[in-house]
Amino acid sequence: MFVRALMLNLCLAILTINLGIIPANAAKDQEFSSWLRDLDAWDAFAREMARQNPTQETVLSQAEALIFSDNPEEALGLLNAFGHFDGTLEGRRLWLKGRAQRQLGLFPEAVLDFAEACSSLDPTQALKSLREEPRLETLWDMVWTRWFWDLWKNPNQDIVQARHGILDRTLSLANQAWPNSRRWQAIAQIWALKPLSFEQDDHAGISSAPSGERVLLVRALAAWSVGFWSVGHKAVEGLSNADQRNFWFRFGEYLKNGAEETSIQAEAAPSMELSFWEVYRPQLRNMASGGWALSGPNTLSWPHFLARLSELSPGQALQAVRKEKESSLLDEGIRSSLSDLEIVFRVLDGDLSVFVDSNTTASHPWDHSLCLALSRILAKNTFPDTFADTDQKLLILSLANAGGVLASPSIQAPFWTVSEQAKSWPLDPLLLYTDLAESLQSPEGKQASAAMLAFLYSRSVAGQRGFLVLAQEAHGQGRIALAWKYVREIDEQDIGPGWGNAYLLARAGLEMEQGMEAESLQTYKSILEITPESVTVARRLKLALLAQRLGQWTWAQDMLEKIWSERDGLPRDLQAETLFWMGEGAQYLGNEDQALDYYLILGWKFPEQNIWALTALYRAGLIYENQGRFTAASRLFSRVAKNADRKSQKEAAEQRVKALEKKTGQAAKGTVPLF
Repeated sequence: MFVRALMLNLCLAILTINLGIIPANAAKDQEFSSWLRDLDAWDAFAREMARQNPTQETVLSQAEALIFSDNPEEALGLLNAFGHFDGTLEGRRLWLKGRAQRQLGLFPEAVLDFAEACSSLDPTQALKSLREEPRLETLWDMVWTRWFWDLWKNPNQDIVQARHGILDRTLSLANQAWPNSRRWQAIAQIWALKPLSFEQDDHAGISSAPSGERVLLVRALAAWSVGFWSVGHKAVEGLSNADQRNFWFRFGEYLKNGAEETSIQAEAAPSMELSFWEVYRPQLRNMASGGWALSGPNTLSWPHFLARLSELSPGQALQAVRKEKESSLLDEGIRSSLSDLEIVFRVLDGDLSVFVDSNTTASHPWDHSLCLALSRILAKNTFPDTFADTDQKLLILSLANAGGVLASPSIQAPFWTVSEQAKSWPLDPLLLYTDLAESLQSPEGKQASAAMLAFLYSRSVAGQRGFLVLAQEAHGQGRIALAWKYVREIDEQDIGPGWGNAYLLARAGLEMEQGMEAESLQTYKSILEITPESVTVARRLKLALLAQRLGQWTWAQDMLEKIWSERDGLPRDLQAETLFWMGEGAQYLGNEDQALDYYLILGWKFPEQNIWALTALYRAGLIYENQGRFTAASRLFSRVAKNADRKSQKEAAEQRVKALEKKTGQAAKGTVPLF
């Protein structure tokens, strides 16, 4: 009875603990909570807070614990559910919201929450919190810069004015929190010039190229808009500056073929040009060619008509187009296309007045061709205050800059400048990219540069490399899911030469760690085709065994045989293991004689590798037994029984010896000599 009562009391005690009910003689609730906090047992701490009567303090403590235990979504829901808190507690609530948003990858929302939290905190404490939050300055920088560019691209001044206050407030906080930052100081100087106001730049750009040379580009772009590649290239050849000539020739080749004619060597190209291609190549690749060229009517005769015009001088072609327009039988689609061609050939013939049109409601060919739109910008030496596609605006701004027209001098550096001047234009997309890409190569500031590149230039060469750096850092911290998230953002064709193999190795390793064995094997196969030396022998052996397990026996056997052919210098245990699996592969593929050879060589050459050698001899004995060669089989089993360390292996070999004694006896009795 006593034992039964004791067990009952014990069960009740366990039950009360599981239910979160602290016995009367235990420590108080707050002391238990503190004890859990000291242990960093944040998941248990969050559950303990949830069991208490909800107050603003317990809600904040629970949310903080959820964030620490990597459950930001639940924390965010909790913080939003209770609404506005009192006094400085509201500042704490918003600060925790910022942390949760940041953990979820909602970076702009996080910065907004942090900034709003500062309004509810003591000013000194607010700035202290900004400085102490890990890597917050980098997060602040990349979000603020993205906000600025988004407004720069947006022609709607109402939207710009509505969001102006957010940028102003967050920039002010940045300069107070990090007063020694030269970047924030430089941005503040630019911001004071009201760079998002288009009034200063609507009617006058700043030319950095002779007007005569800019006319050559105007003609080249007009020619490319109708696919007259040789005409455009001939105009580009007239540019006096070799760097500019090469850039525009390369751009024309990109429009024509979808790729530059030659690859750009980093040491040979000006920094802004190299950055242009690295930043905008993915966008150019994804843009339909029709976006750059004028689209003609869908008739069989139109391409032949264009081909005939390309053989004429601009003046002759213009006359031919006007003559075609005189026909009264033309439908409106063809007549409209002929009107577009007329404008193109007027430009090619030197008449740039066609770009000056006060009729803002009419449809113009430059509204349908980015080449003509850019040609018009260079001809007028201005950038329009509205642009049809804001997603392409930064690209066109950069191309106009390369052609000598600066739409926003306070934001953009002259295209043909040097990277050392980056600090003078902290918000120029290409100069900032150049600066960050260089920082990515040095240990100091590498992580911050990687984050900004990945966020601001996600598809660029350096942006893709930034994702890889972030993935490697996350993996080193044991955050496998986060590392995999970063790796999945990488495209092998975008990361550029010299980094593709590192990306594939990271991807293959993460796939393996997450149990994606088939995917990992496929990725490793790609690596082995390109740089087999980057995969260690031990890893290749494991891949061969994985392939066997996945039923890819032929590939596995080829890999094992390659390892064996390069065995010199390998440890003897690795050589023995390779031979063993070669034998197993040959046996599975139905080649018993070859399997037998591998097993016997292993038993003879590596007798000290006990587990591999004896198992190989045992398997060789089974093959001999299956072939009816009982004497050889018996001797192999006897050797295994004599040298086996494991009892199970010794007993199995002895049983085979006894079984073979009966078989060999029966075979002897039934043998009749011929002579």
